[in-house]
Amino acid sequence: MPYALSTDNSIYQFYAVNIDGDVVPLRRYRGYVTLIVNMQAMYKRLAGCGLRILAFPSHQLGGQEPRSEAVIKKAVFDKFGVTFDMFSKIEVHGANAHPLYKFLQAQLGQVQWNFAKFLVDRNGQPVKHYSHMTQPHEFEEDVVNLLAAQLYSAIR
Repeated sequence: MPYALSTDNSIYQFYAVNIDGDVVPLRRYRGYVTLIVNMQAMYKRLAGCGLRILAFPSHQLGGQEPRSEAVIKKAVFDKFGVTFDMFSKIEVHGANAHPLYKFLQAQLGQVQWNFAKFLVDRNGQPVKHYSHMTQPHEFEEDVVNLLAAQLYSAIR
């Protein structure tokens, strides 16, 4: 299945299948600061400021996600109360890697393990890559600064 919509050089050129099996064009997130990982607590605090979180489970990194999408969805909702956007499982490396992840890694470096994070600005441009070891409190200031800077430029 092709995952590219256009030749736009941003995340908006891609689409992905969400956890319910629906095709989602990533241009839906145009105008939002986007964090590509799963971080419910940060999302709850900053969603009203224009943050969107996109979570892409993968079984490719250490075989840590063998469950089906339906089981993943139920588990993350029951355990964490997840309300951000969840997508179907993808590959992040190799010939079958999702084009979004090929794009992100070409811009900002390779994903080494689950829970790597990519911060994307409101124009769909990748800004920063955080490793799986980086805790949310270590990059929340970057997210807030990006939200504030882009909000400030929008009202000037």
